[in-house]
Amino acid sequence: MRNIILFIFIILTVHLNMSARGSGEKPSIVVLHSINFEESWTKQTYLDIERKFGEEGFTVKAIPLQIPGIRTMEGFQEKRTMILERVPVPPTLVVCIGDPSWLVARPLFDKEWKDIPSIICYARDYMYPKEEYLIDLDKNVLDTLVPITDVVKDYNATFIKYPVYIKQTIELIKKLQPELTKLAFIFDRRYISQQTKADVEAVLRKDFPGIQFEPLSTTSISTENLLDRLASFDNKTGVLYYSWYRTRKDNENRYLVDNVQKMTNSFSVPPIFTLQDVQTENGNFAGGYYVSPEDYAQVTVNTIEMILSGKDSKEIPIQTAETPRAYLNYQHLLLHQIDPGLYPPNATYFQEPPGFLQKYKIHIISLLVILALLITIGILRVRLFIQKQKAKDKELQIARQAQDLNQKYQLVLKASNMMTWIWDVKEARLECNNIYLTQRSIRDKGTDGQFCMSADEFYSGIHPEDLEQMQDAINKLIAGESISIDEEIRYLDDTGLEYTWIEIFAIVGKTDPEGKPAYLTGGTTLINQRKKMEQELRDKEKIEESNRLKSAFLANMSHEIRTPLNAIVGFSNLLAQTNPSEETKEFCEIIETNNELLLQLVNDILDLSKIEAGQMDFIYSEFNVSTLFRSLYQTFQSRVKDGVTLYCEIPEQDCVIYSEKNRLTQVITNFLTNACKFTFQGSIRMGYKEREDGLYFYVKDTGKGIERKNLPHVFERFAKFDSFIQGTGLGLSICQTILDNLHGKIGVESEEGKGSTFWFTIPCAVSTP
Repeated sequence: MRNIILFIFIILTVHLNMSARGSGEKPSIVVLHSINFEESWTKQTYLDIERKFGEEGFTVKAIPLQIPGIRTMEGFQEKRTMILERVPVPPTLVVCIGDPSWLVARPLFDKEWKDIPSIICYARDYMYPKEEYLIDLDKNVLDTLVPITDVVKDYNATFIKYPVYIKQTIELIKKLQPELTKLAFIFDRRYISQQTKADVEAVLRKDFPGIQFEPLSTTSISTENLLDRLASFDNKTGVLYYSWYRTRKDNENRYLVDNVQKMTNSFSVPPIFTLQDVQTENGNFAGGYYVSPEDYAQVTVNTIEMILSGKDSKEIPIQTAETPRAYLNYQHLLLHQIDPGLYPPNATYFQEPPGFLQKYKIHIISLLVILALLITIGILRVRLFIQKQKAKDKELQIARQAQDLNQKYQLVLKASNMMTWIWDVKEARLECNNIYLTQRSIRDKGTDGQFCMSADEFYSGIHPEDLEQMQDAINKLIAGESISIDEEIRYLDDTGLEYTWIEIFAIVGKTDPEGKPAYLTGGTTLINQRKKMEQELRDKEKIEESNRLKSAFLANMSHEIRTPLNAIVGFSNLLAQTNPSEETKEFCEIIETNNELLLQLVNDILDLSKIEAGQMDFIYSEFNVSTLFRSLYQTFQSRVKDGVTLYCEIPEQDCVIYSEKNRLTQVITNFLTNACKFTFQGSIRMGYKEREDGLYFYVKDTGKGIERKNLPHVFERFAKFDSFIQGTGLGLSICQTILDNLHGKIGVESEEGKGSTFWFTIPCAVSTP
């Protein structure tokens, strides 16, 4: 029977994993925390689970529940809804850090996560039977607790207890504070804290009857008063910290609450001890006698491995992490004037001062390194003398090889098609293998059929502007100030009338016995075509720069152009409000209408200039699309012509997106403005719809429509198909540019005489407010 159950469990596990993969999800382990993962003693458990099973292909999801901040039953349901949203596919395993997190998630184990194995970490022998008690803080904690085995007996769950070693911790405090007469216990109103407080009182009554007990609870004292109380203690009082959790609903100084662990260390005269690891290594607490987070996390990881290997959680017996020892912070005790002679020798210490070897380790290592270097230098000097003799012989061999290589290189140059030459430094004579200076009058027939010319004759063919540059390069090569020549100069062509661009490169081909250059070996290539292309490229860049400057100038003229226009608009409006005559009122309306047209023209030109200059800005933000449409609807209701009705068609549920609100408003406004111009009767419908890839926006009218032949040109610049309707023909072109930048699409559907539908789409994530 046991084998059959095991087989069924394996089949179900494989099925869940295959379902997860089929939906694009890896198998997951969910870690629920009653509060958050900030404390080291719980954070270590999550990190070890994530590191171990993340490498094995599991997705480990950490979900903090902040249960102490919940005040209503609806709050628990919201947490469960949040969990299901974060984990849409049932996980392989659930790890609950703190039994309150399991209690909140219990309805999920009755339905959505039924039979999913779970582990309750940091459990005690007793817990609340119902989640209602977590918000009923007036109940007596000890009267409402029941054995944890009774609560989870009907579920596929096991738990790992985290024992609290109260007696051993108090004994440790007495060793460090021999004059101890009172113990102050810091705790909050959570039931686990209340239970621990009762356990501390019981241990004091039984094993330490001579020590007074002073509870310091969040229910009876503020954080500020707690710090004042700690400052009043002396070393006859031991301080034991358990927890100080306050919600943001409490009327407290948030800085004191958020930094209470650091502040207690600063204010308290005696050292502050703990019953679990609260980042003892950083020095805020003295430490205590407890199981380390690493040891407890290892027990949890081992339990998970048993479950993943096919064992039911409920079949795993209750486990207890039983590897406690004393953990102390050396500097914390020293800061609070505890005599180092009282420190127990068998404790694990953090921030302990280094011993002699540790303190002078660098000096000792440095001394050994220096001695080793001296010995090495002595050995190397002997070897260097021997190698020096060998190097001389090798140097002579390399010199001969270099000479042979230069000779071969010279032969290669002679055999190539390029114009190669040899410069005799001593004779100041140039020898070349091609007749490319036929107009020079002084030349002799050289060896091997080559032609020779003097250095002066060579220089005479160089363009006057390049002569000094070439002479300087050759002189530096001969003087040894450079290792090669690579120059571009102009030289007289075969006709002797025009200059052509050539590139000359050369190296020292041979040296004399004194090591000075005897011959220069080089070559020459024609680069007229390349120079022409470079000039064309420079001309093109100048033209493009001119266009950019023009566009930038127009884009930067926004304020200077708008200011006088705004003045004209303002004063024409004032004139219209001074009870003018009918004729004056008519003239004011004409001025206002043409002002609006001129302002729109300026705006379009400036937008166009910004586009060309690459200065059109896009500022993204989160906004409500339905609110935007309602605002535009109110604005354009007064702009439609008599006999035309404006409709706003938006979804019942508002949509919130993250996009460029101003630019989207500009596009929709342009669509509506055009619809108002060309629609003389009927209706105009504006709206948007949600699609899989984002949102679809549209403006549909019953106006005059667009001829079929003009549809491909609608979004071109200065496209106007009705010369009697005012406008620049730039608006739709700008709209298309905006949509291109938003990675969207824009289009139009129209039939002449029946109306048009202008639309666009943008990719975006849609949420509800």
